[in-house]
Amino acid sequence: MVGDIDLFAQECIAYATKLSAAGIPAELHVYPGGVHGFEDANPEARISKQFLATRDSTLKAALENQI
Repeated sequence: MVGDIDLFAQECIAYATKLSAAGIPAELHVYPGGVHGFEDANPEARISKQFLATRDSTLKAALENQI
């Protein structure tokens, strides 16, 4: 999960692509207009709420061995 204008966006995209190519399960969610730490800077923004909901559901699924 990364904002598309995060300084690390291209590195995150490349890493997720390499994981998938190696057969390692990976999900990538890119948030348009998101800078680094946008979810903390304004947690009430729609983009932040989407990010946090996805983060929470993905973590829950991982902990329940669903992914």
